[in-house]
Amino acid sequence: SIVRYLSPVSAELEVLLKYFTNGEILSHTPLVNTALKLICDPYIVHPGLCQYFMGLLFGSDPLQMKKSVLSAFMGHNPAGVSFRVLVHYGQLIKSRKFRQYDYGKVNSDRYNATEPPEYNISAVSTKVALFYSTNDALSVEQDVKDFYPRLPNPIGLFRVNYSTFNHLDFIVAKDARPLLYEDLLDVLAAFDSGD
Repeated sequence: SIVRYLSPVSAELEVLLKYFTNGEILSHTPLVNTALKLICDPYIVHPGLCQYFMGLLFGSDPLQMKKSVLSAFMGHNPAGVSFRVLVHYGQLIKSRKFRQYDYGKVNSDRYNATEPPEYNISAVSTKVALFYSTNDALSVEQDVKDFYPRLPNPIGLFRVNYSTFNHLDFIVAKDARPLLYEDLLDVLAAFDSGD
């Protein structure tokens, strides 16, 4: 994804975002709304352009994305995100560690260490099932497989059996029910019955 490509320059990106934003990006401002309309309105530009940009961000899967759903989705999204969240995501990719935000020189004041501490996964007491796909541009398959055994109470690791299922498909894929939701409901039912 574009975030993965930008991760090596996450520190520089943070400086730019601090300078040019109020701490939030991709919120529904007139500029963002106009840009989304120009990119995603099929009557203004080629209908595939929006899908192309969505593919850059989330992974390409044009067969699961209905254009009508994409239009409605883009009417409410992006909902805005703190630039620090994006910078943190870039730091996680760059460091290859699941750890707290890296404040750089201020780490010693914040954490009493030069490096940020890793999150204590052993403290997660609830049962966890992980669902993933091989085409999710924001969550790499190997990272999910490496993370799963670290969980204290794992109850299932489920790969969506559709090679181009992407990050956005978890919410809006036209075949999400047979590809994902039925398995998810089975896990919830088993958990509810005490299994």
